[in-house]
Amino acid sequence: MKNAARMVFALLFAVVAGVGASAAPMILNFDAPDDFYAGGRSYPAGKYEVEAKPGSSSLLLLRNREDQSVQGTVPVISRVAPKADLTGRVVFDQIDSRHTISGIYPPNGDGFLLAVARKPRPEK
Repeated sequence: MKNAARMVFALLFAVVAGVGASAAPMILNFDAPDDFYAGGRSYPAGKYEVEAKPGSSSLLLLRNREDQSVQGTVPVISRVAPKADLTGRVVFDQIDSRHTISGIYPPNGDGFLLAVARKPRPEK
């Protein structure tokens, strides 16, 4: 009886710990030495962080690390298997002579393939 109770407690603890870990927001810091595009918008060079938008599995928040302001949201096309890079990385592709973020691979967990616009949206 005691062994069964221990097993149930261990199982519940593992489930609760797993839910807590999966609910934690993914954050990855990166430095952009040049202007870049993400999600069809232009961003200036600077220090940024990417965070999973709370309550959404299809959007990431792009935040300026210097003033912590949200700069924009970036749509996710798909989640992909983690890369074997413990530091995490942001993948920039060159599309029509513009540096564009096409993938984000945090240091822990799945990576993200991002929607890449061929032409930027007009600035408001």
